[in-house]
Amino acid sequence: MAEMDAIKKQLNADDLMSLPDNGKRYELIEGELVEMSPTSNEHGFIELNVAYLIRTYLKQNPTGRAGVGEVGFRTRKDDKTVRAADAYFISYERLPKGSSTQGFSDIAPEVVIEVISPSDRTGDIADKTQEWLDFGVLMVWNIYPRQKSIHIFQPDQKPLVLFEDDRVDGGKILPDFSMKVSELFED
Repeated sequence: MAEMDAIKKQLNADDLMSLPDNGKRYELIEGELVEMSPTSNEHGFIELNVAYLIRTYLKQNPTGRAGVGEVGFRTRKDDKTVRAADAYFISYERLPKGSSTQGFSDIAPEVVIEVISPSDRTGDIADKTQEWLDFGVLMVWNIYPRQKSIHIFQPDQKPLVLFEDDRVDGGKILPDFSMKVSELFED
């Protein structure tokens, strides 16, 4: 067992990238491979809704690009930690139009969206949210499907909790972006 622990600690971003596609999802935290359970239908549905709303906004306001699907970022700008975002927005200022990154990026998006699963633990959610902010993310949206709410975190600000009848705006990051929280949960 000690040998397995030693091997786990030696993993890096390249090792994670080269894992076979076996339907499993992983993050890499300080060299340790952490398996994530598959997402539920509801989770995927909400990811699609938020990505659609942001993509629609970007068609009218081409200031950057959005991504979805557990996209990996080297949040500590080393090869030992790769965190996965359910969805994100990155401006052309941070990643110029037409350019891309190979593998996992160490360029922080401005917005990261996480859909919180019932199996996610409160402490792990808080740690990952803080890691996104420490990485340089300017706004983290944690979406809670069961409560039909969204918790918004920004550096040096108190968290904002919004419910179905409330509106989310993009602030200075996504000017003029606005959606009703309930839109995340619509069929």
